[in-house]
Amino acid sequence: MSDIFKQESQLSAAPRASTEASKNSKDARAKRLKRLRKLTKKSRKSFAETYKISQGTLQNWETARFGGLTEKGAKLILEALKKESIHCTFNWLMYGAGSGPQKSLPTNMADLSGGETNSAYDKKNKISPNAINIEHEAFLASHINPVTFKVQDEAMMPFFSAGELVGGEAVDVNNTSKLLDKICIVKAEGHETMIRRIRAGTEPKTFTLIITNTDDSSTTPVIYNAVLTKAAPVIWSRKEVN
Repeated sequence: MSDIFKQESQLSAAPRASTEASKNSKDARAKRLKRLRKLTKKSRKSFAETYKISQGTLQNWETARFGGLTEKGAKLILEALKKESIHCTFNWLMYGAGSGPQKSLPTNMADLSGGETNSAYDKKNKISPNAINIEHEAFLASHINPVTFKVQDEAMMPFFSAGELVGGEAVDVNNTSKLLDKICIVKAEGHETMIRRIRAGTEPKTFTLIITNTDDSSTTPVIYNAVLTKAAPVIWSRKEVN
């Protein structure tokens, strides 16, 4: 390798090395931990008391004091997050690697219909506008291909209603195993972005898009053989408190 190419290689590697180092720093770990704790909507004191962690220790982890979050501490945090229905990997929390945290939300129709009552689900997911903004920013920052959408109508009741903010991570539209029978944010040729249940179409590489509220006459109940340009199974939703 010539000297000129060596120099160029070293120059291009320097920013990458700097970025990786910043992700691995105790300050970066502290920011990721604080973001995760905010996703639980618990104060530092409440989170510490709920999961039997010293409040002082949690504060040190979140402010990167005395070395910041340890591997043992990260494992305790991850166990606590599971109980909050938040999935996060050890590698993301400690090193900023891979996909970020996800708030568990069933998008399979059978799971949705067999879960909690609609009123209980609706009540749990209604939060203040400021809290929504914080969670929305965290969602966008922690996913590789995030897609968010504000529901425009009542076509997907009783699962999602007008004004509700939903989010998902875009997947390859040819990967049917990740789309079929899921409620997704979709963009189809000739149509605006919408949220619909996805079924297989009758023609190759097409899908049938279905609403779940048959009483809603404001929109087309079924779109046959749609060609999708974007699809993201819904994994997160929030609605403002009335």
